[in-house]
Order: sequence, then C-alpha cells, then structure tokens
Amino acid sequence: MLAAAAAVAAAAALVIGPVSAAHADEAVSSISDLAHAFATQPSGSTITLGADLTGDADSDVVKVHAGNALTLDLNGHRLTLVAGDEDPVGSAGLGVPVGTTLTIVDSAPGGVNGALDATGSYGDTSSGGGAGIGGADGEDAGTITIDGGVIATRGQNGGAGIGGGNGGAGGTTTINGGTVTTTGGEWAAGIGGGRDGDGGRIVIDGGTVTAGNSNEQSAGIGGGYFGSGASLSIGAGAVVTVGSGLSSNVIGPGDGVAPDSTNFGSLSNAGTLILPPFNRIDIPAGVVATNSGTIRNEGTLTVSGTLANTGTIQNPYISQKPDAIQNPENVTGHNVTVLLDGNGGTVPTASGAVYARTFQDGEVDFPADATRAGYVFDGWFTQAIGGTPVIATTDLGLGGPKSLTLYARWSNPATDVGGDDDPPTVAAGDAPSAIGDAPSALANTGVDVLPIGSAGAALILIGFALRLRRRRTAR
Repeated sequence: MLAAAAAVAAAAALVIGPVSAAHADEAVSSISDLAHAFATQPSGSTITLGADLTGDADSDVVKVHAGNALTLDLNGHRLTLVAGDEDPVGSAGLGVPVGTTLTIVDSAPGGVNGALDATGSYGDTSSGGGAGIGGADGEDAGTITIDGGVIATRGQNGGAGIGGGNGGAGGTTTINGGTVTTTGGEWAAGIGGGRDGDGGRIVIDGGTVTAGNSNEQSAGIGGGYFGSGASLSIGAGAVVTVGSGLSSNVIGPGDGVAPDSTNFGSLSNAGTLILPPFNRIDIPAGVVATNSGTIRNEGTLTVSGTLANTGTIQNPYISQKPDAIQNPENVTGHNVTVLLDGNGGTVPTASGAVYARTFQDGEVDFPADATRAGYVFDGWFTQAIGGTPVIATTDLGLGGPKSLTLYARWSNPATDVGGDDDPPTVAAGDAPSAIGDAPSALANTGVDVLPIGSAGAALILIGFALRLRRRRTAR
C-alpha cells in the first residue's frame, strides 16, 4: 500500500512540477541579490525591496532577463542604481530591453513613498550610453509600467530617461501613478527614443510627470535626434510637464527631422499638459491633435495642422507674448475672439481670444466696464437690445473658430423705468449658464398700467350709484 501511494505521489510530481518554476517571489536586501533575482527569477515573479539599497558604478547590472515579465515592489524603500561608465557597452540604470516587461509598484502602507533613482551609463569611447530605465546602447526598450513611487531617471550619451538606449526606440511606456521626473541624455528624449530612436508608444493615465531633454536636439516626449515621434496619450488623471526650457519642439520627432504627418506620431490630451516658457509644440499639417483636458501654454503652440480643442487652453503670458498660439484659425472647438461694442459708450481694451468654455476657465480677464457720461453700466450682452447677459462664467459654446461681439447695456438714472431704448436689465447673478438661453422677463408693451386701473375704478363706482338709485325708485 505504501509503495503504491509513493508511486502515485511521484507521478503527480512529474505532472505538476515544482511550484517555484511558475512563481517565485523574493525579498532582497542588497544590490547583488537584486541583480541576481532579476536575472534568475521566473517570469511573473515579484521582487520586493527589504531595505534601502544604493548601488554605484561598480555594482552588478540590474536587468530583466530576456523574455521575462517581472514586478519590482519598492515597498517604501529607496533604490539607487548607477550604471558604470567604463562598461564597454553603455548599460541602462535599470535594464528593460525589448522583449521584456517590468512593472514598478509601491505597496508600502501609511503614505510612505518608495523611491527609485536610475542613471544610465555614459559608455566608453567606443559606444553610446544607456537609458535610465529601458535599453542599453543599441537596444530598444521593452514594456515599462509605473504604478507608483517617486521615480527619477536620467539617460546618458544618447540614452533616453525612460525608453531606448543610444540608437534604440522607445518601446511601450505606461505611467498610471506616482511622481516621475525623467531627463534624456544628449540627443535623447526624456521619455521615448534614444539618439536616432523613434518614440514608441507612451500612455500617461495618472501621476505627476516631468519629462525633459538635455539639449534641443530631441523631444521631451517622443523621438530622439533623427527619430520620429511617439503615440502619446495623456489621461484625465495625469499632470504632465514637458520640456526643459531649451527652445525645442518638446512633443513629436527629434531635431534633424522636419515634423510632418508621417513622423509626428500622435497627441491626445485629457489631463493637464504644461508647456514651460521657451518651449514649443509644433503640430504639422495633416495631423489632428486633440485636447479635452487642459493645456497650459507658457511657451508656443504652432498649429499648422488641427488642434481639436473641446477642453481648455490657457495662455498665461498672452499680454507679453501675443503669438503664444500661431495659426490660431486651426484651433477648433473652444476658440472665441471677443469684440466689444460700447452701444453709445466707450469700451475698454478687448480681452482677445478665449480657448475655453468660459473666460474663467481660460484664465482670460473678463472685459472691464464700459463708460458713458450720465448712464449706469448694466453689463455686457450678446445684442444691443435684448440678448443674453454675459459674465465670466458664461458658457461661450463650441463651434470655433468664431467671433462674439459683446454690447454694453445702459440705464439712465434720471428715469424710473426704461423705454424701448432701455429694456429691463438682468443682474449678473441671474445670467443664464450658456449663451442662447434667454432670461425670462416681462415684455415691454408700451402701455401704461396706471390709466387702465383708474378707468376700472371709475366704472365700478358708477355701477354702484345706479344700483342705489334703482332701490330708492322701487320703494
């Protein structure tokens, strides 16, 4: 009986195999243990930091093994990785080459933030550099997902901050959360391609991301020098600042490539996209970029193609930089040029274009009051007589590019009620929420109510007197 049971158990072991072959999570407490786990643990494993770890140029290279998909859990600890510059091949700070997958999470409870600092190798005189996270010299990046933590990366000598190494493409990068700050090495993107590398596919659905470059030869997010742009999607939960103040085209292809519809990639923003001063985004002819979120344009937007704007574009420095949006006629959706008519009075300086649902959303100053001697200014309206009152929070509607003329409305303090030339006004707090929704008001018929009331009273008195007379006659 025992022999038979042993035989069955042995047969089951042959069929099932060892559990560790399918899944083998591991906690590590040294850089050498971390590098060993990355090289040997089977695909699907989670490697968890058990302590703060600091590597240097002499430490073992940490790299996902070919074909594997791993998860790195920062677990509230800080990990510092620095690839050695004397390596004949410029290594990535944290290697995720094409064909591999790495997901970075931070499971620490209580609001403790794990952190990762990764710097690629500069390489020796015969090679280029590596990405902060991604490919080594000559390598495309694999699939990189960041779900949390405080992440800071820097590529070197043609290596992207996150993406391809020198000469490598960007692979697929997804950021769902955390705080990510990344800088590309010379000629390489902050997120995307290394030098000569295309941008790949980039999805930023959450977190706070800052992506820049080391010189104006590459995009902040997109292609490296001579590389095409990326397919870039920014979700509603993300705040993305792109550019390093180097007067470069920060989204799209790198320098050396004239942006056009074949190499720009794509841009869709539903979150908050911040363009710092001295940087620009060029949308070439034939490309339709979309914005349903907010673009804070402190630099320059050049729209040779189409920017479909159902969201908000803020231009905080428009008074000092009136050309903040070039080719504004190619911005559709929210794009209203506001004109002012004093309607007998003197108007202030017009505010210009509003690229948002309201003046307030677009951070555009609402027009100051018009002036007229002897009259009181009652507000701005969509028509000289009648129309809809407009305030800073009035919905200006889609359908741009279009123009909207606002007319001053006046009341004369010398009269109690307005005539046909001065219809009843609507207080600012009673303004409708959208242009086209007319406020309710009594119609001005031009007939005075007082004479009608007096005539009616007189008729009642006459009728009463006749009734008394009949009663006396009957007696």
